[in-house]
Amino acid sequence: MFLLHFRIILCFIIVHLAKIVYFFPLKNSIIVSKRFYSERILMHKYTYRKFLAFTMAVMVAFTGCSKGSDTGNPSTAKESESTKDKASDRQKFDSYLNQLFKEHVNSNTVNLHYTLAHPERYGIKAKKADLGNIDLKDLDQAEAQCKKELKRLESFNYKKLSKSQKQSYDYLMDYFKRQQKLAPYPYLQTVLSPTLGSQAQLPVTLCEYPLRTREDVETYLSLLSKVGSYFDTVIRYEKEQVKRGYFMSDADADAVLKQINDFTRATDHNYMIEVFNTNIDSVSDLSTNQKRNYRKENRRLILEEVIPAYENLYSDLKNLKGNGKNRQGYAHFKNGKSYYSALASYKTGSDKTVPQMIKATEAHLLYLQTEMTEIIKEDPSIYHAFLDLDLNKYSSKKPSKILSQLKQKIKDKYPAAAEVECDIKYVHSSLEENSSPAFYMIPAIDDYKKNVIYINKAQTGQESLYPTLAHEGYPGHLYQTTYFHSKKEHPIRYILDYPGYSEGWATYVEMDSYSYLDMKQELEPLKKLLPDNYLYNMALSARVDMGVNYEGWSADEAVKYMQQYGTISTSSMKALYRYVIQNPANYLCYYIGYLEFMELKDYYKEKSGNAYDEKVFHKIILDAGPNSFRILRQRIDENL
Repeated sequence: MFLLHFRIILCFIIVHLAKIVYFFPLKNSIIVSKRFYSERILMHKYTYRKFLAFTMAVMVAFTGCSKGSDTGNPSTAKESESTKDKASDRQKFDSYLNQLFKEHVNSNTVNLHYTLAHPERYGIKAKKADLGNIDLKDLDQAEAQCKKELKRLESFNYKKLSKSQKQSYDYLMDYFKRQQKLAPYPYLQTVLSPTLGSQAQLPVTLCEYPLRTREDVETYLSLLSKVGSYFDTVIRYEKEQVKRGYFMSDADADAVLKQINDFTRATDHNYMIEVFNTNIDSVSDLSTNQKRNYRKENRRLILEEVIPAYENLYSDLKNLKGNGKNRQGYAHFKNGKSYYSALASYKTGSDKTVPQMIKATEAHLLYLQTEMTEIIKEDPSIYHAFLDLDLNKYSSKKPSKILSQLKQKIKDKYPAAAEVECDIKYVHSSLEENSSPAFYMIPAIDDYKKNVIYINKAQTGQESLYPTLAHEGYPGHLYQTTYFHSKKEHPIRYILDYPGYSEGWATYVEMDSYSYLDMKQELEPLKKLLPDNYLYNMALSARVDMGVNYEGWSADEAVKYMQQYGTISTSSMKALYRYVIQNPANYLCYYIGYLEFMELKDYYKEKSGNAYDEKVFHKIILDAGPNSFRILRQRIDENL
């Protein structure tokens, strides 16, 4: 049995857009937001994972062991044949889910270690240290194997499954169908890119590799020696892209080369050395002398294995530079428009076509512009209050305290949070330039009570801490992730990814977080103006993404479009143009995901009438877990 996925390094920290200003016209002025969109996205081994800028599709077999599903009582001689058949079907389906889960998580070392803290409890024995690779033969078989997996799922009798199994079936069927749309285009993926590429994310992934035991330390050190062989498969893929006419532009190649060069220039002070020296202190079963020896070995491997691997990657990529024929969006590649449509479907979890997304975005832009203008017409002083706003006056300056305050304030609107711990850490100084402003580390399925949020001091100003922590913490990613983990659903539910759900939710609740600010009465309009401005900029960025990659806008056309909405430097607009080419449909996860949640909320309000309860709505969404918006609507119907 097979599941389409990318045979590559897993669990990468992904960076969302930073250093792009956002704008809208108002009385011949603009509102400029320094709020950076930041994200850490945990990559599991699945087709076209979130912002997976370095992935290829391959097939992996699955075997499994996990928490049993609702299969009912054992059959007896008195039971009818239909009851026995039903029990048998449920057992077979459980075995199928278990098999999917087990072979997925054990497909490579990084994937296993990030997904499970105690794989032995799931009957999983770790294999030899392996980073994974990009197998071109498997890529060519991706479409056929995806069809095969769908056929296998369809072989189960849906009517005989339990309620929870039907939910897993619905979830997998929807997920596989979205992957099937992507399967014909494996060589349109971007493996190397300035911020989301494997070369940028690998060091951070390895730095954050959980060191729990001595065995973990030794496995980590073994992985360092595999970096060169992994990059060899990356270059083979890039060469195949050259043959097929999909290689990156010179501008993008230069940006990747710069990022690689920045990494290799750091030798003795390389952050992978410094971070390991700190992280190993937490391994309790090591003596002081053992820790010292492991530090020496890590330093040697970084200098003699990892950095040379990056230097070879630099040389190979430089030799390929010049082969990129397309300097514009995906619409200008052969089959690029179809690929982007499939990518948008996957990343958003929406059933809207791209033209429908464009229509919804433009309507929302007009609505937001009108509403913001009306707010300021009613009270012109609020505009200056917006420009002079210091959120520090309305929340704590300490991240841990902000999280605690948010956790308390959401109780009236959201179900009780899972009881978990969360450490606030700071991005290493040498990582700051190429890291997200803030990110949440998704915990292991069986160790979800231990959580970490990283803050990048260089890119997250004090004034943006509050909305950032609402997005990453409560009621955002930390809250949603640990809430769903605490439900202890079948583990397969925790490893497939719906970016539109997770990022749409985090954006939705971040906008809601402004309503918790304790402001004076005269400043109350800011609680609407702040999220409106954020959404306006997000909508505009998403519209440019679709215009460039689906409609084929040139750089000049994109700039001309953006100039309708405000005054901003040409260099900033062109930076956004390059970003959406390097990271197609990235903005859609956040923005279209947000719009879909708002549509769901309106749908629930309409259907529930006088019985409408916002807290109940949130519970339905959270209980359903990551899903497509079509399935979420079904869950609402089931609860009305």
